[in-house]
Amino acid sequence: MATSFNVNQADLSFILKQIRIAELNAGGMSMIQAIQTVYPGLSASDAAISPFGLRTVDGQNNNLLPGNSQYGAANTLFPRLTNPVFGNDLDGDTITLGPVGSGAPTITNTNYGAPGSVADADPRIISNLVVSMTANNPAAVAAYLSNPLSIAQFEADHPNMIAVAPGDPLIGDGIHVAISDTDIATIPNISPDIGLSPGFNSWMTFFGQFFDHGLDLVTKGSNGTVYIPLQEDDPLFDKGLDGIAGTADDGPNFMALTRATPTMVDPDGAGPLPAVAQFENTTTAFVDQNQTYTSDSSHQVFLREYVKDASGHAVSTGHLLDGAKPGSIAN
Repeated sequence: MATSFNVNQADLSFILKQIRIAELNAGGMSMIQAIQTVYPGLSASDAAISPFGLRTVDGQNNNLLPGNSQYGAANTLFPRLTNPVFGNDLDGDTITLGPVGSGAPTITNTNYGAPGSVADADPRIISNLVVSMTANNPAAVAAYLSNPLSIAQFEADHPNMIAVAPGDPLIGDGIHVAISDTDIATIPNISPDIGLSPGFNSWMTFFGQFFDHGLDLVTKGSNGTVYIPLQEDDPLFDKGLDGIAGTADDGPNFMALTRATPTMVDPDGAGPLPAVAQFENTTTAFVDQNQTYTSDSSHQVFLREYVKDASGHAVSTGHLLDGAKPGSIAN
């Protein structure tokens, strides 16, 4: 296949030097010394800010300035710009972990500052309010009325009528009509340039997923669960066969999220101040596909293809596993 990407001898020489730096570093030489070995004449301070060497899998030594070797590295604490505040809304949310009357334990803790499970209905309530596609949601009404595609559909459904928000004083004059739940059920996507470009689509969802996971991934477990009880008017609330809420045949009307694993450290690292929960980032903080190729060198070993040499020892082929090339390991 034709391509416009070409390399010349100078490119290959540069790449070889970067590989040589990585080999010297893997052999025990510091990164700065390795750079100085391959690029004689560079001072240590210049080597520390030079664009030489290969990125390490776990992100270490990406920053060679003194004290910065762990900047952006995997399995390090998330940096904080402000002091953490773990809320306790004391709103009385509870969740019983079993059918009504079964004697199952009930979670009553609403304090995120305490370890263990939490009962909190607010995340689901907020989510439902934000995404409510009804005329009772002022944000949805405003989005509908400001969208030319919505108005065009309204005019097609209600010839010679003008759409207004519920409660508008012009309603009743024979021309202005309040938009209904049926009207607002679909708000078409529209691009920022008023339709000149294609509307939004799920590409942004995929991009956001990869982008975010390339920056951070918090550890979860060993710190309980956030139980989110559903309200009776929630579309997911299951009233059972009798259709009556609060009876024994109700479904498990809650959602659950695993809480992040805390690392308890002093705020200033010196004590004797009380420990504050911090959290680890298991990936490198670089958008570099580490969510695909891992942020751990020992893990990456298992992504590579190996063959046995004449002595029966496993030797890397230099390829990643794909199971598709002729002669490669099938599985």
